[in-house]
Amino acid sequence: MMVNMLNIVEQKSEEEYESEKFLDFFNKKGQFLGTYKMPENQTLAAIDSKGMFYFIQWDPYPKVIRLKLILF
Repeated sequence: MMVNMLNIVEQKSEEEYESEKFLDFFNKKGQFLGTYKMPENQTLAAIDSKGMFYFIQWDPYPKVIRLKLILF
């Protein structure tokens, strides 16, 4: 499986912007499998050999979240 992270940033004014993060999944042949919209306060940190995803959540305090994402 291949994973691509997409970060869409929309500038509202000179000092204000909105950001949305997505993970796109592809099989080894490059065929699109699906998208996961990441919560606003999380960043993808790592993916291990068993397919577990590790995110860092910053608010209200820093913590590591481990997830197994299942695509339908």
